[in-house]
Amino acid sequence: MPHYFFHLRDGGDLYRDLEGSDLPDMTAVRQCGTRLARTLIGVGAMEGAIPLHFQIEVHDRARHVCWALAFKDAVDLDPPLMQLGRIGQRPSSPRYRKASYPADRARIGRR
Repeated sequence: MPHYFFHLRDGGDLYRDLEGSDLPDMTAVRQCGTRLARTLIGVGAMEGAIPLHFQIEVHDRARHVCWALAFKDAVDLDPPLMQLGRIGQRPSSPRYRKASYPADRARIGRR
């Protein structure tokens, strides 16, 4: 099975994947690379800085670049609300309810 290395590029710096992964084909490489980029974007978001300038570079054993993905291309930064599924639907939790302005706005100020 082919072996691939998922390196992380930050501008001119390259952070090498020292272990790599055995994957059956380029479809699996693309899926794995996209998942890795989205995971790292999520980690960055949790820490308060999304690293959209990073890039995943996939190299084969011969160190040839087989595939690359810029983080900014791994996510849709402005998706239509209807495609997000739960957005626009009523939350199932009783903790949340739809605000009815301006009455709720006045109540919030009195707490």
